[in-house]
Amino acid sequence: MAIISAILTFTIALIKGIVGYISGSIALIADALHSFSDVLGPIAVYVGLKFAQKDPNERFPYGYYRAETLASLVVSFLIFITGIETLRESIERISNPTTISHPFAAILALLISLAVTYYLYKYKERVGKEIHSQALMGEGQHSLVDFYTSVAALIAIISSYFGFTIIEPIVEAIISIAFRNCYILDEC
Repeated sequence: MAIISAILTFTIALIKGIVGYISGSIALIADALHSFSDVLGPIAVYVGLKFAQKDPNERFPYGYYRAETLASLVVSFLIFITGIETLRESIERISNPTTISHPFAAILALLISLAVTYYLYKYKERVGKEIHSQALMGEGQHSLVDFYTSVAALIAIISSYFGFTIIEPIVEAIISIAFRNCYILDEC
């Protein structure tokens, strides 16, 4: 399940990122970065855990147990920098709002994202309850948060389409702040 979830999340993030870049939608790009972090974090932890399992040697007589911490620190730093950059971009766009060049492509990307993310939420919740896994149910709740983030981006893009261009950078700023705090404060 974890591999399928990671592949689906990565694919959705890639689609949102490409369409966001082509359309100029910063809310879609922020949502894509949020989705990428959902894949990057577990990969970094996995790599850190693999290193941490290595036996001590002459160079590292106490072992590699800090590798997991280092991997988490690197991911947190990258997420922080990305959040700051997207926040800077949104502030710039608040003072100079622009329209999205391909709103229907952006809306389609988000509708696909919403369907996949909601499916992952329901699946993780159902399986988590069946096997009594709090961790899997927690992952289901995380997918639900991702779903709501995409709903906010969808509302922003639709608002921009109807001429309310200021809403998209505001939503993007909210997503980037929430996304940054989510990983730094570990409150996802």
